[in-house]
Amino acid sequence: MIAAYTIGDPTTRNTAASLLKEGWSVTVIQEIPNNFNTPVGPPGIKVITTPTFSSPFLPKQLRSLLRWLALLTYVRGQLLFSNFDLVVTFMHRPLAALPGLNRKGFRLISCIYDIPTLIGQGAMDKMTIARGWAQLKHADIIWASDLYRAQLTQRFAKLDLLPIVCHNCPPIAYVPNPIPSDDRLWLRAQLQVQGAPISLTSGSIMIRAGAIGDLCGIEDTLVAMQSLPEDHVFLLMGRPSESYVNKITILIKELTLAKRVFFWDKPSDEVWKKALMGADIGHLIHVCPEEAVANQLFAFNSSLSNYRLFNYLAVGLPIICHVDDRLRALQEEVCCFKTVRQAHLINDIGVAWTALASQKAQYQAMREAAIKAFQNIYHWENQFRPINAKIQEYAD
Repeated sequence: MIAAYTIGDPTTRNTAASLLKEGWSVTVIQEIPNNFNTPVGPPGIKVITTPTFSSPFLPKQLRSLLRWLALLTYVRGQLLFSNFDLVVTFMHRPLAALPGLNRKGFRLISCIYDIPTLIGQGAMDKMTIARGWAQLKHADIIWASDLYRAQLTQRFAKLDLLPIVCHNCPPIAYVPNPIPSDDRLWLRAQLQVQGAPISLTSGSIMIRAGAIGDLCGIEDTLVAMQSLPEDHVFLLMGRPSESYVNKITILIKELTLAKRVFFWDKPSDEVWKKALMGADIGHLIHVCPEEAVANQLFAFNSSLSNYRLFNYLAVGLPIICHVDDRLRALQEEVCCFKTVRQAHLINDIGVAWTALASQKAQYQAMREAAIKAFQNIYHWENQFRPINAKIQEYAD
């Protein structure tokens, strides 16, 4: 059983698919955030969705309490009436929903791929986070999505051993290799229809796949575009809030970038992948904030765990990325990054984008380095291998 955010979450979905491939019967219990579509699991996986209690007539605190009670009921009901050999949890709420784990009717495997902050959290959230850390000590296998999250997980859960590191990567078959030329050209044709001043053979497309909002360097990127050629365009894909879209739309109009900057809101998985395959550059900028909660989240959570980073590698995109010591080892290992300094974002983005668009030999070498890193190291099957091996030891 996997108690998780949703089966639409890439790491949850990949884990479920891996267990299914190994012959396990998999049940997923998921909570759906309000205003999200209910994701469908891979064939062969049973998906149970808890009630959302999204009615506006219910007070917010009551809705939160009802959602929590529903999760408790569904998780404990499944454990009571079904005979599970493994329970796989993602993050703290599913851990907190489990009964006390001083007795073992199953093997517990737990993934921590975000480190929450207690600053600004309500009483219930603080309770679930604290109970999640406490329950984690009873897990048989623990993995985190990068070395820094593993270290913080060991510290906050008071673990004897460092969790296994398993990066949030797509599966090896995520994209064909080599990418068919028609798929490479698809995005250009789509943006041409929307008015982008590019052709099928000229221009440069930078893509931001996910995390569209404040502190992502998007505003600085738009300002930098004013000094770049007209055929340099920027595509933003994800779930931006309505307020952020309204704010950024005003800026786009002020900078006269309406034909060069595009929002694709909640595209399907297939459109998402085709857009990645057609882009030229990946945008992976995150700005260290001054506000306390956001600052602590930035300090706790490195972009080294971002799924979009490994999406970019999978399709061979050179990446424009902020300076961050936690990313330095990967940047030195995989030579496909151009870094930009937070204090000089506008200038550095312009310089990096110009270099990637004009230096063809270097650009091609960076593409090849990204694809090679994905195929050899940073794909799901390779990252999940040590966890899967331990699971199979229990099965044997």
